[in-house]
Amino acid sequence: MTSTAIVFCTRTLPGGPAGLNYRSFVVVSGNGTDVRTLTRTVTTVSEKTETYTVSYATPERVKVTVTPRTLEFTRPNEKKSYTVEFRSLAGGNLTAGWDFGHISWQSIDHTVRSPVAFQWKN
Repeated sequence: MTSTAIVFCTRTLPGGPAGLNYRSFVVVSGNGTDVRTLTRTVTTVSEKTETYTVSYATPERVKVTVTPRTLEFTRPNEKKSYTVEFRSLAGGNLTAGWDFGHISWQSIDHTVRSPVAFQWKN
């Protein structure tokens, strides 16, 4: 049996497609978009207690704020969330194009790196 019914989604994803819980980030700035806040939830696979500290590398025209700055995991499969605020410092001097960076979480034994792509629109 074939169906011709059309299904409409009744919910909107916070942050649009950029709000999907992927390891990477895509941040689109321009047309009045100066701040973009995205949240990610991560799950540890380690069997031991680990504390991760954040670091990042971004283009000069982006200010990044990560909250919290550390994540402490005390049991296997534990989930933690963090929020990243990307603030464009480009102002009116916006040139269209792409820039790239990353956000890294590092413990004594492990490093987890998330690529970040910035798209600039005028």
